[in-house]
Amino acid sequence: MITEKITKDVNQEFASLRRDLQIYLKPGFDVRQTRDSLQNHVPKEIIYKSKILLDTLMNYLMADARERIKSADIRLQNAFFDADFRKRVTERSGNKLALEPDMVKYTFDPRLKWGLIAAAGVVGITFVSGAIVTSVLPTDFVSATATAVQPTDFVSATATAVQTTDFVSATATAVQPAHFVVAGAGVALSALAFIIAYQMASPKARECIQTDIEQYLKVSQEQVLGWLRKIILAFENDFCSFCTDNGFSLERE
Repeated sequence: MITEKITKDVNQEFASLRRDLQIYLKPGFDVRQTRDSLQNHVPKEIIYKSKILLDTLMNYLMADARERIKSADIRLQNAFFDADFRKRVTERSGNKLALEPDMVKYTFDPRLKWGLIAAAGVVGITFVSGAIVTSVLPTDFVSATATAVQPTDFVSATATAVQTTDFVSATATAVQPAHFVVAGAGVALSALAFIIAYQMASPKARECIQTDIEQYLKVSQEQVLGWLRKIILAFENDFCSFCTDNGFSLERE
């Protein structure tokens, strides 16, 4: 009976919490701000509501216990009140609620995923563009480059380049202005592609946040209910032991 009542109360409290969270999840909400705000806010609200639920549960349990010992002598009834079951049950370390995890865990942000994919696509195009630019450079440069990397000459050429100041000159000659133009354009286009794709994925990111929040609420609701059931069992065991110690025969529920 008490388990059924507290289960209903838990469902109502979490339904209320879901309604309260809608203020953060209005259409077009800021993804980053909402992620940051709710990550710790939701667990705090659950802990707050769990304290209310615990107080409600203890009221149920105390009322039920008083009813079960109403036929006992006044001495036992007074001893029951003096024992302060509410405090002795709720303050035991094993009866504390610890949410796991203790904050909302978000899935991978789809904005970042699609932004990176778009940027990577532009980088690929930039490499192709670089190859095209290279193809229109003077034939002497292409020929010289090909000759420089021949297997038989590579080691010797590298050693010579490192030993002389010709290395700096050779490097400056090899890096043509066209390559800087292509690279700069590639970076700019890549950044632009990332931003566009990142922003276009915002609706999907909002869906993911809502899904993650709901999943956390479901898991937490089960944890809270399981915790309260443990409180019921702990109270029942303690109460029965108390009655036995005071010579009162009590039927377990």
